[in-house]
Order: sequence, then structure tokens, then C-alpha cells
Amino acid sequence: MKKDKIATVHIRVRVPKDLAFQYQQFKAVRGRNKSLNDIYLTALEMFMSPDEADKKEAAVARRLDRIDRLLKALNKDQSVLAETLALYIRTYLASSVELPEDQRSAAFAQAKRRWTKFLEIIAQRVGGGQTLFTDLPERVFLPEDFEVTNIEGNSSEKENSPDA
Repeated sequence: MKKDKIATVHIRVRVPKDLAFQYQQFKAVRGRNKSLNDIYLTALEMFMSPDEADKKEAAVARRLDRIDRLLKALNKDQSVLAETLALYIRTYLASSVELPEDQRSAAFAQAKRRWTKFLEIIAQRVGGGQTLFTDLPERVFLPEDFEVTNIEGNSSEKENSPDA
């Protein structure tokens, strides 16, 4: 006679053939010895306990919120990178001069050395956890941050406006 035996009731359950086939595939692929009875009991307990479903839904919502914040941060980082690259290209194109043919091989050799040094610096910064985004201030600058103020504290743009 078993002491810890819980009183059980025998219930017969019918499942569609495709679901039974999926269970057989699951059992064959995963090699698990999970009985159908255990699966039915777990499903019934979850169905009868709405708190568990609410907890899972809240956990999923928290994860989705975290993913949303990460995607927003990635989007911001991508925008900063695009603007940085565009600014660099504009500056480079405006300030660089075309080299004479006889100086190009020396310039390409120097460029190769400088490129290698640049990659080493990038590897050190990224490997050390220091990136462009850690150097950036948290707050994005606004146009009013760049207003020039004279000694009296008045904005010079306001003095020059037609309303003044």
C-alpha cells in the first residue's frame, strides 16, 4: 500500500490525429519521456489557473517593452552613425585636393598605414567598451542651445529680430 498516492480519476481524452502525430514527432526528435498524461495535467492546470496566464502575459509584455527600448536605442545609434559619416564625407570632399599622378603611389602607401592604425584604434576602443555612443552626451542639442548671449544676458538673435 502506497502512502503518498494521490486520489486520481481516469478520464478519456480524444485528440485530433495531427496533434497525436505532432506529439510522436516531438517525442522522437527531442527524445523526451514526457507522458501524454503529464502534458494533459500541465495544460489543465494552466487552463484552470488564469494567474499563470496573466503572469506569462506580463512577462511577455515586459520583454517586448525591453526589446522596444533596445530597438529605439539602435535606431538612434544608427542615425548618429549615418550623420557622422555624412558629415565626414562632406568635409573630406570639400577639403581634399586631387593628387598629381606621380604622388598617388606614395599617398596610397601612406593611406594604407593610416587605415591600419585607424583599425587598431577602433579595435582598442570597442574592445575596451568605449564607443562613440558612450562619448556622446545623453541630451540631444536643440537649436536654442546655440544662441549667442551678450554680457547683459540678452540673446543676440532677439536683439536683431524685427520685433525688438
